[in-house]
Amino acid sequence: MTQAQIYLDVFSQLHQKHAGPIEWSLTFDFGKHAKHIVFGGITHGNETGSLPAMAKMAKKLAAGDTDYGGKVTLMLGNIQACLQDQRFLEADLNRVFLDEAPESLEKDRAFEMMKVLDQADVFVDFHQTIEPSEKPFYIFPFHETGYQWARVLGGGVSLITRNSKHAFSEGCVCADEYARNRGIPGITLEMGQKGITPMAEELTWQTMERALEATDKLAAGQTIEQQMKALNPPEFEFIEIQYAETFGGPRTRLNPGLLNFTWVEAGQVIGQHDDDSPIIVPQAGYLVFPKYPNRDENHQVIGRAPGQIYNLAVKMEEHPLTAFA
Repeated sequence: MTQAQIYLDVFSQLHQKHAGPIEWSLTFDFGKHAKHIVFGGITHGNETGSLPAMAKMAKKLAAGDTDYGGKVTLMLGNIQACLQDQRFLEADLNRVFLDEAPESLEKDRAFEMMKVLDQADVFVDFHQTIEPSEKPFYIFPFHETGYQWARVLGGGVSLITRNSKHAFSEGCVCADEYARNRGIPGITLEMGQKGITPMAEELTWQTMERALEATDKLAAGQTIEQQMKALNPPEFEFIEIQYAETFGGPRTRLNPGLLNFTWVEAGQVIGQHDDDSPIIVPQAGYLVFPKYPNRDENHQVIGRAPGQIYNLAVKMEEHPLTAFA
């Protein structure tokens, strides 16, 4: 049994008594108020870092060992991909929360998850990056209430954001975008490189504890903006993705060792195109979501190729509240 399966087994054991609205979800309703917070994990099957803390939280809630007074759902996304240690099987689950997406196992699961998200007052989705990250960070389309929630929850000092009118990927909708499009604060916390790690477990646990406390205060009449002002946490470093390099062919490749938030200069060579010409950075900024797919001895990609080889992000000079007004 893998580490991930050990934690999945906790969900299985608790399902009969605490079954949520859909398979692989657990719901606990303590009946003191009507607010409902939803936590999401393994939307990508190999991003397992949230599982230990989510299993621990499930056992704590099942035992009634909490002061929380509302409703909380713990929802796991792509179980089948998780069991195969894959990001996804047929389609990226975190891109198919829309009717127009091609049919796939993941689209079916997204439509199940929508039923849970439609009932939420806030949605917190725990993710990890494919490659190592120099720090944890939030990423979601800018939404004032979502931004306030992220400030209250802590965990990340940077927010990669964008105008909410623009999708993360053209023709796709992520889970947090689906929530936001329905007026529900949806935020995503990236907790370092994929896999079960002490940092991811601690971040997940702390974030959930703070979120439950904030939801109780919200039910008691203290807005999330008021909570943010009372806590006065450090302001985020706001970062906006301004460029994406398309994966041009099976031999397109980055130089080894590039991490999320690696600083690169304009004109810097960071890899090779399919024809062995250099990949040149068009402007200075942070490298985010670099891709290193599996390759054979001739540098050919083995299996599914990514849509983009890297993204380039820059620090915003203006607060998103005014920049995106």
